[in-house]
Amino acid sequence: MSFIVTFRGQFRPYDLPEVSGYNRIHQGQRIDQTKEIKPNTKGYREEDQEQDNDYSKKPIKAYKNFQKSFELNKKFKYARDIMSSPVTTLYNHQNVAEAMKLMEEKSFRHIPIISNEPDASGLIGIITERDILRLNSPQKMQLIIDSVMTEEVLTARETTPIPDLARIMLHENFSALPILDQSNKLVGIVTLTNILEYITKADLL
Repeated sequence: MSFIVTFRGQFRPYDLPEVSGYNRIHQGQRIDQTKEIKPNTKGYREEDQEQDNDYSKKPIKAYKNFQKSFELNKKFKYARDIMSSPVTTLYNHQNVAEAMKLMEEKSFRHIPIISNEPDASGLIGIITERDILRLNSPQKMQLIIDSVMTEEVLTARETTPIPDLARIMLHENFSALPILDQSNKLVGIVTLTNILEYITKADLL
């Protein structure tokens, strides 16, 4: 079980999607072949259309090459090898202003949230830069994090292969995944930047 959805200390497995299921990419850029091509009134050539179709397939092709390289190259690692650890966290009773200040100081876009209750343990949510921007009011900066954080969080195991992390981020349009160990303890976080840095260092571009 490489991926887990957490909800305030409750856990359930999350199945890894197939590459062929990347409907967002396909639907967002695919041209409907059943429709008649409009006359060339703006200098748009049919060969340009073919190039656009090829371009829309590049993210999928790049991922498949990455996955194949992982299967053949034993040097490829796992989440534990590229994650940021220890993790900077905040308590759910702290206010949004504290989260915003920490993001500005550390250039973070995601902060995992843990509970301040004595009998609670582990990850209970995550607050993102987007969550804060949605508030759009200085007065709301004094709200507690618990009231604005995302409670349902997709996480990965520290033994999750890097290509699987990339696949899930692409599929879910995420840029960060908290990392849990086998006892569901928060041990790190992997961001899109971590993956890109690893790909660059591994000379996979």
